[in-house]
Amino acid sequence: MALKSGTKGTSSAVYPGSMSDAMAQAFREEWPTVMGDAPVPASNEQMNLIFRAVSQGVIRHLKQNCSSMRVAITVTIGGSTYNGTGTVNDIDIT
Repeated sequence: MALKSGTKGTSSAVYPGSMSDAMAQAFREEWPTVMGDAPVPASNEQMNLIFRAVSQGVIRHLKQNCSSMRVAITVTIGGSTYNGTGTVNDIDIT
């Protein structure tokens, strides 16, 4: 599955299920911890712009530096367990 940052283009918008959408949800969930009983601000274009820009920057950075990421894999076949490590060659983005 490709990583979705979240976009708002003139021809199409990808927001539901994206990293931007997850950030907006986390913002709403964390609000009471920091702001107490103050009402959660309504979603607006400026807030959504911040979430989209940060998400796109994070995913762009990960893709540009994917060879710096290491993965550890454990596979169990029958009663035998195999461990390995490797690097990430590419990140798929939609």
